[in-house]
Amino acid sequence: MPSKVTVYDLLISCPGDVGDAITVIDDVVEAFNQKYNTILNLGIRTRYWKKSSYPQSGGKPQELLNKQFVEDCDLAVAIFKTRFGTPTDQYGSGSEEEIEIMLNAGRQVFLYFDDSPVSPSDIDADQYQKVKDFEKKYRTRGIYFSYKSLDEFRNLFDAHITQYFLTLEKVNEITNKKSGLMVSATCEGRFEQEALIQSFSLGKFEKSEDILEQIKKLIDVIPKYEVTAKVNQMLPPLYGIMNKEVEIKDSTKDLINKYAEGLGFEIADDFFELGNLRENTSLSIIGGNNLSGSDSEIKKYNSIIELRDLIYKLSGHLEMEEYYSSLQGVQLVLCNEGTNYDEDIEVTLRLPKYNAILPSDLKVPNHEADGNEDWCFEDIFEISATKDYISHAESKQKKAFGQVHSFTPLLPYRTVDYEEEYREIISDIFEYKYFEDGEYQIIKCNFDYIKQHQRVAFPTWIFLKNIDESEIKIDYEITSKNAADILKGEIVIHK
Repeated sequence: MPSKVTVYDLLISCPGDVGDAITVIDDVVEAFNQKYNTILNLGIRTRYWKKSSYPQSGGKPQELLNKQFVEDCDLAVAIFKTRFGTPTDQYGSGSEEEIEIMLNAGRQVFLYFDDSPVSPSDIDADQYQKVKDFEKKYRTRGIYFSYKSLDEFRNLFDAHITQYFLTLEKVNEITNKKSGLMVSATCEGRFEQEALIQSFSLGKFEKSEDILEQIKKLIDVIPKYEVTAKVNQMLPPLYGIMNKEVEIKDSTKDLINKYAEGLGFEIADDFFELGNLRENTSLSIIGGNNLSGSDSEIKKYNSIIELRDLIYKLSGHLEMEEYYSSLQGVQLVLCNEGTNYDEDIEVTLRLPKYNAILPSDLKVPNHEADGNEDWCFEDIFEISATKDYISHAESKQKKAFGQVHSFTPLLPYRTVDYEEEYREIISDIFEYKYFEDGEYQIIKCNFDYIKQHQRVAFPTWIFLKNIDESEIKIDYEITSKNAADILKGEIVIHK
């Protein structure tokens, strides 16, 4: 019969000159697990930067390591010999910072100093002095031990880790640990089983008013660009063919004139004049762009094209803003109110079919009419972390590389079905599985891991429609690795 094992993450924190000690720690932990996995349903997992970290950008090395695994560890073992390590922004080394993180969180730290003989030529005096200074500093903060051989360290660490976990208090804590999973709706910073329906907000999405201001600014700036008087001269036939005079298309002129008139701007006759600006069409054919003319003429041309694209963009934004601002829904959070972590969790939501809006129902942009802009739907739909809960993405088991959403490059003579690509992106963001059961819509969501007393947001909003009744009931069921029974509950959403 399958058993439930409570696993504690043990952080190994040390500079690079104690590699043999790390091997000893792994051996002691493996032996401990073989003894007590079955008796106490207890296990220890070692976490160390060489095996627990993964490539990531967007931060300083120690900060990334802290987020990836250090802050989630339950206890730590730290070893120093002659090296103290590389300084971080706040501490003398990464190991010191990790120790402080654990101590400040009220977690156990086993601290050891290796006093085994070492050749003087292998000692960096500055590093060794930092080790000694740290040893003095720690004397007032807790108990630490020194050892002169690996065998002595093995015996010490084995005794300490066993004593720590086999005290009566710790045994009772381990055997009484339970997960307490439930689903709640967020409501003004609270987590409730009953909540008011919320109006959807586009958040960081660029507002139409901002685009309109950019359009007004360009309409005002473009006439100020000076262009040279057009020169009519005889050009060699081949040069004239390959270096064509640049002119603004009539369709672009009509579009800009129409919008300018609506905004109360009067477009002068020379608004679209580009002087002697020419384009090398041989480069244009292969995807290049070689404009020849004065700097002012080139800037004016580029500004007119930018103005055209902004007008297209505004048209698409107005339509999308109107649609998404009318949506309503709820933000759900998985809560663990128990005393143990849980993993491999599946939440099943059940609500009336006529109340559910599926990803396939959502409006996507007309890409060509929207200024050829890639919409960042992750920023729009995903529920971001707050001080009260982490995002769904943060709860996932770490992988080396995440999924990147991007459009397929548009090669010459190739067309792209933008709507299809947008729908694929939305489908990836809404990490749910959808099923129908008679008059009900079934929505399944998976969570890799949740710590005790932690909350994890669902991947996205749950959008609702046909809200004519005073309330909508959403039944849920939760299955997980550490829950013997299926947990059931109900969320009531009021109009």
